[in-house]
Amino acid sequence: MDTQTKQTSHTPGPWSFDDTREYFNGPVIRMNGVKIAALLRNDVQLAEFHANARLIAAAPRILERLQITNRALLALNTENMPEGVRWTIEAVLEHNGKAIEEATSSDRTKGG
Repeated sequence: MDTQTKQTSHTPGPWSFDDTREYFNGPVIRMNGVKIAALLRNDVQLAEFHANARLIAAAPRILERLQITNRALLALNTENMPEGVRWTIEAVLEHNGKAIEEATSSDRTKGG
């Protein structure tokens, strides 16, 4: 199974960032009201903390869109396309594929 169709073991999206503290003691990432991750703010400014939390919450949608983009690009018939366009498509597929692999890999030693 390739990275474009590989099933993941993460909690499905959509996720959202909740800093209201209405239902939880602190800021969390949640899915349909269920806490899936608690967030700690250490030595970062509040605006940066919120930006980081929104990025984390967007992760399932980003992964899904990368996979959709790669499937669409793989379905293209690039045979008659200019060489530069084919190279660009190949580069996008490679870069997206690496990000998808990093997000879906079960090997905890991979990643940034």
